Amino acid sequence: MAGRRLLPLTLVYAAFALATLPLSIIYDVGATPEGDASDALLTGTGFTPPLFLPILLIGGALLARRSALLGAALVALLSLAILGGSTLNVANDVVAVLAALAPTWLAYVLAAVSAVLALGMLLDALAALIAQIHHRPVSVESKGGR
Repeated sequence: MAGRRLLPLTLVYAAFALATLPLSIIYDVGATPEGDASDALLTGTGFTPPLFLPILLIGGALLARRSALLGAALVALLSLAILGGSTLNVANDVVAVLAALAPTWLAYVLAAVSAVLALGMLLDALAALIAQIHHRPVSVESKGGR
């Protein structure tokens, strides 16, 4: 069944996000050169994605067990946001990392890992959505007439 890997994938992403938090704290990397590790919760840092995202992802994966359409859609949208943030925002992350005098190669590696995990969640969520839409019964009622 498509979407069965949503919860394990979101849990792996949550573990990854939490594992990056000590790096942000040690180097005091923020979301911007003026920021600090406290940015991790809402905006993320040069090393750590926004920590509210894994909570929403896990919620979406759990919701997908009851309503595959809603839960998978939520995971797909969040995964797209993560994918965009880990690719399009990497230049901003590197600037924040440089300001904290932290290793920039680490920002690139963490962005790549985040992008791969986001792509995995996105593909599985899309597969679940397609399966749900494909298997949904279509009700066609005639309204009389002919």
